[in-house]
Amino acid sequence: MSQPQTTLLGRIALHNNYITEEQLGRSSAEIAPNPGLRIGQAMVKLGYLRESQVQQLLRFQNEINESIAKGQPHTLTIRAPAHQAMDRPRATVASGRPSSHRPPTGSVLVP
Repeated sequence: MSQPQTTLLGRIALHNNYITEEQLGRSSAEIAPNPGLRIGQAMVKLGYLRESQVQQLLRFQNEINESIAKGQPHTLTIRAPAHQAMDRPRATVASGRPSSHRPPTGSVLVP
């Protein structure tokens, strides 16, 4: 059961412009030889995300899993309540400059 959640967390991070595809690939490669390491921990270890961002993504992942359990579709786009401050993503490329990667237009539904 851990693998789909790992994949989902990475997809959520990528879709919401927290990381780039390259960073997701490197994070996945980091956890392959380390079975106890989770994708969020790898992203923090590699400097792609802060712990607070991973916690935000995990909360959202749990919301998606609850919707799926109820048979309801859910998008991968994070929408925070107006009163709640978001810990905005800071995806960067290898050069250290902010990424030009933009999340796809529209909603991606999780079956």
